Amino acid sequence: MAEPRLDEHQIGKTLIDKTWIRDRAQRSADQAGIYTLSAPAALGRGGQETLAFRPDGSFSMTGPGPDDRTGARTGTWKIDGDRVVLGFDGNDARATVQLSGDGAIAVRSNE
Repeated sequence: MAEPRLDEHQIGKTLIDKTWIRDRAQRSADQAGIYTLSAPAALGRGGQETLAFRPDGSFSMTGPGPDDRTGARTGTWKIDGDRVVLGFDGNDARATVQLSGDGAIAVRSNE
């Protein structure tokens, strides 16, 4: 049986042109990064992590770097069967995005 395919139109409506925010308190809660469209303001060092998907198949991710200054990573995203796969520019790192019915997305590293 073939795996279900994601609907590209629905993915576009769900992901693109929105800024997804990972709550600071959730960062170490589990291996998946849970991003929502709203999160409490980050207080203290580091700030929030954000993820933004663009219609051209690119994305940007911002968050605290090793010295707590905000850093950015970029890459490309594509639909691969039943998942959205992220490829990061400049290295072989990959991640998978899982959509949830509660208005959140989970990003898991494929290392």
